Amino acid sequence: MRESEERFYRLAENALDIIYRYRFVPEPGFEYVSPAATVITGYTPEEHYADPDLGIKIVHPEDRALLEQVRSGNAFGQPITLRWIRKDGTIIWTEQRNVPIYDEAGNLIAIEGIARDVTERKRAEEEIRRLKEFNETIVQSIAEALLLEDAQGRITFVNPATERLLGYSADELIGCPWHKIVPPDEQERIQTRMTQRPTGNGDQYETRLVRKDGVEIPVLVHARPLFHQGAFSGVLSAFTDITKLKRTERLLQGLNRAALAADRALTHDAIWAAVAGVFRELGFSCAVLLLDEEQQRVFPKYVSYDAQVIQMLEEETGFKLGEFSIPIANLPAFQEAIAQQKAVFVSNAKECITRALPASLASFAPRLVEVLLMSLSIVAPLIVQDKVIGLLSVQSNDLTEEDIPGMMAFAHQLAAAWHKAQLMEDLRRNLEDLQNTQAQLLQAQKLESVGQLAGGIAHDFNNILTVILGHAQLALSQVIPGDPIYRDLNAIEQAAQRAAKLTRQLLAFSRRQRLEMAALDLNDLIDNFVKMLQRVIGEDIELQLDLAPGLGAIYADGNALEQVLMNLAVNARDAMPRGGILRISTGKVEISPAYCQSHPEAKPGTYVQLSVADTGIGMDEKTLTRLFEPFFTTKEKGTGLGLSVVYGIVKQHGGWIEVWSAPGRGTIFTIYLPVPPEGGGKSAAEP
Repeated sequence: MRESEERFYRLAENALDIIYRYRFVPEPGFEYVSPAATVITGYTPEEHYADPDLGIKIVHPEDRALLEQVRSGNAFGQPITLRWIRKDGTIIWTEQRNVPIYDEAGNLIAIEGIARDVTERKRAEEEIRRLKEFNETIVQSIAEALLLEDAQGRITFVNPATERLLGYSADELIGCPWHKIVPPDEQERIQTRMTQRPTGNGDQYETRLVRKDGVEIPVLVHARPLFHQGAFSGVLSAFTDITKLKRTERLLQGLNRAALAADRALTHDAIWAAVAGVFRELGFSCAVLLLDEEQQRVFPKYVSYDAQVIQMLEEETGFKLGEFSIPIANLPAFQEAIAQQKAVFVSNAKECITRALPASLASFAPRLVEVLLMSLSIVAPLIVQDKVIGLLSVQSNDLTEEDIPGMMAFAHQLAAAWHKAQLMEDLRRNLEDLQNTQAQLLQAQKLESVGQLAGGIAHDFNNILTVILGHAQLALSQVIPGDPIYRDLNAIEQAAQRAAKLTRQLLAFSRRQRLEMAALDLNDLIDNFVKMLQRVIGEDIELQLDLAPGLGAIYADGNALEQVLMNLAVNARDAMPRGGILRISTGKVEISPAYCQSHPEAKPGTYVQLSVADTGIGMDEKTLTRLFEPFFTTKEKGTGLGLSVVYGIVKQHGGWIEVWSAPGRGTIFTIYLPVPPEGGGKSAAEP
């Protein structure tokens, strides 16, 4: 017994844990406390012997109730964890096990136990718990969707972000195979990736997931394999919703295509066709609105709305989309875009449209927003050489302020293409004007040369005809009508008369015919000559007059101008074999230097304008180039001198002629006769 007790005491005295015995009878108190108590609690065994309640005092107040359970015998056989307050005031954690001691009558007389300092273990457990809570908090609050699969591909964990992304609850997903959330056409590809079991940094790829409502969403997947004791145990996947990224990528690609197409286009219409096509693919509506010179009003030049939609709206409102302009004052967003030369996001399209529409249609704004899908809009200025020439307005129900930089960059590219097309159009028009001017100049020079030649020949020929006609008349005076030679001499005289008439016409074309110039009113001359013209053109042709009042006097040869009217009327009659309308009109115009640049025969000043128009068969370009040449005619029996005479008379009066004609659309001769300074005047009209 003594040896056994000695072995116990040696073990107890050297143990790192506190070994104790606490008695209840005859008096409560510690019978034994091992030396480890001094190290763990700071109290010596003697202090425990001296104070029977020290075992209670060192227990943290919040844990004393648990200690009472031990002393009452309700917590034997299981470890209990208590906090103790050391002698220096610090708190430690202890774990103790107690064994009850009973007398022969079964009464509890003592407790024997072991107490161990587990403070470091509790700290480690607390740190683990804290880290676990921290990690769970991160997982629960992270914006990315997280999904854990086991080695068999079953879902074992999802975070709230996954629930929000897919619309499923965690309970609906956990235990399901992974392919529940992947579209069928993607399952084989993802299965292959899973089979390959990537190592290291894992795998990254794009795919699509299927929401609970059936909508597919594009995602970027970061998948990392998990291993336990070297064996594959599952995959942790993080999903990033890239719907916005894909939309932005698609938008920028579309804008780039539109910009390239616009840059290749050479006309505004071609630019718009390319731009509108791309925006329709993107699901946006768009419009180009141009500013007036004063930048006070804007009018839609091009719109991409569906033709059937536009027709429906026009029928409902009676308002033509392309036949209106809008005061800039009614459009604050447009004003801001113009003033600051930057793109503006418009979120209240309904209010904007209401202010832009005429008062009678303001209530129709909600309908426009609904039909044209333009609840949101981005307005970007089109800037050419630091000046805003117009605006690009893009409308959709799917625009954000994040789209502003892309739209602004595209607007710059569109403006550059627009400017280039304008320069090309100006160049083309200038080349056409130059070609027309050169053609007119060459034609004038040609007619001038022909006129000089014809005039010289006619003058000499007229001298010869004078001799022939004189001798024929002299011979006729010496022969009686019944003489056989009389008929021959008479034929010679008539032929000479016809030849003399032709020479007079040639002299008129070459401007060598003498004119009797006098002040006259062109309207009076036409009024007095109209009966003669009506007899010439016949009853099948309606003669219309449109004579502008207040023409004033011009210096002209009345007979010559009557000849001009007669020749033009005859030509018009021949061009309308089945009848038609011959319209003679007059007016006064002011010819500007700019007009003269494209009309080499014109000179600046005030002119009386005489226009003779018919609804006849018209002429082609080839005929027009030779119209005034002597002896050129399209008639079977024409002399080809009628229009040559008109040309010569007009040139002798210091004017010029312009002709417009097209096959099947009639002909218009416009004659300009100068107004003398004393009879001059100004008019806003210009040809």
